Amino acid sequence: IDPAKRPSKTHSTFSAAAFNYMNSILGSGVIGMSFALKETGIGLGIMLLVFVGIINDISLVLMVKGGNLAGVSTYQDLMMFAFGRKGFYVLTVLQFIYPIIAMISYNIVIGDTWSRLMVRLTKLPPTHAVCRREFVIVVMTLLCTLPMSLYRNITKLGKISLVSVVFLVLILIIIVARFVTLGDLIEPTPDAWSFANSGITRGIGVMSFAYMCHHNSFLLYNSMDERSLEKWEKVTHISVAASAVFIVIFGTFGYATFTGLTQGDLLENYCQDDDLVNVARAIFSVTVMMTFPIECFVAREVIERTFWSAHDTITLEDGVERIEAATPWYRHMVITVGTVVFVCIVTLFVDCLGAVLELNGLLAAIPLAYILPTACFIRIDSSSPRTSKLKLMAYVCCVFGVLVSFVGLIMFIIDYSSDSVSSCSHGTEMPYCPLPIVSSAKTGLAAMAKNASLTRTGFGRS
Repeated sequence: IDPAKRPSKTHSTFSAAAFNYMNSILGSGVIGMSFALKETGIGLGIMLLVFVGIINDISLVLMVKGGNLAGVSTYQDLMMFAFGRKGFYVLTVLQFIYPIIAMISYNIVIGDTWSRLMVRLTKLPPTHAVCRREFVIVVMTLLCTLPMSLYRNITKLGKISLVSVVFLVLILIIIVARFVTLGDLIEPTPDAWSFANSGITRGIGVMSFAYMCHHNSFLLYNSMDERSLEKWEKVTHISVAASAVFIVIFGTFGYATFTGLTQGDLLENYCQDDDLVNVARAIFSVTVMMTFPIECFVAREVIERTFWSAHDTITLEDGVERIEAATPWYRHMVITVGTVVFVCIVTLFVDCLGAVLELNGLLAAIPLAYILPTACFIRIDSSSPRTSKLKLMAYVCCVFGVLVSFVGLIMFIIDYSSDSVSSCSHGTEMPYCPLPIVSSAKTGLAAMAKNASLTRTGFGRS
């Protein structure tokens, strides 16, 4: 066999790249989409979900185009080329903050879901050590997320990403099924169907976090087999569009079920004895565990390039392998274990998913996704007039990002410092629980129990 024609073992196929792409987008952020719709209003929220998806698609394409114009293959090199050392340091800080906070949000999801599952499976009280979120997070870190994070090559997660996306589809089916069975049992809150609400920047922050994957876009691009700009645009359009459809459906059905009672972690809204949702909780926690290593890859690469890349110069055709091949195994272990343990410790003291998603969106996701990539493209593409199509799109993305991030961070500080926002109910059963759960085999029985249950909980329709 001609070695030149032999399939690469270190590159991703188009489909594997797409699944890695979608898995990077559809992490813990998707579980907060219903909360985002509650904050923005259902009508405006759906419009914003589509708009943010379009802005995200444009900035991803412009980012890699800028990298090709500059002749660089990493986000850091792109910022260095466009804005020098200061730009590099700004990006380094943001590109480290984002995956760290993202991993914190993943651990929050793991703690929320498995603490409830342990109560259900063991019949032990929530206060028991085995059922406490702190115990769950530590155990899952040691047994699951840390071992997967020790992988040295992102392409090895291609099949895992496929499984993760399939799991998310199953969760969506359960969310839709529960809308059908529970939608009429939970009284909509006042103004539940308002077109717009006051938490617009809060909602955009959560949405931006969900769509954000720019911090590892060059990793995805460099891992593609026979990569080209045309192929990158195609995989970007397909992945972002599919993710946007999924996010809109997921958020809409989740919000329609609970309206103004919707929590930052949608699964916290469901009753603890709902075994169908408990399946969704287990599946989603596994999905999040599969996404966790991708964020760890990014954080590890930032540390490598910041402190050691200058001393580990090595020329390989594959941009993904360049740093990995130059990293001694012991340093790889220390950086990975140190990062994962740090995230685990922080998560033990933070349990409000809605606030974490919003903060990461406003502080890191929006600058990384909409401001810096488009600013780089504007600066690098000096040959095109300012009124060209690509330049105009770049200006729109950049201005949108600056306004939302600036206003949103001010509102975040005001809201959470005054405790005017409540998006957490970790471990607390909602006031409408228990509810009659309608299964396909017991539809008639649950319907007969409806009136008695609603009278007991006080949430029946008048």
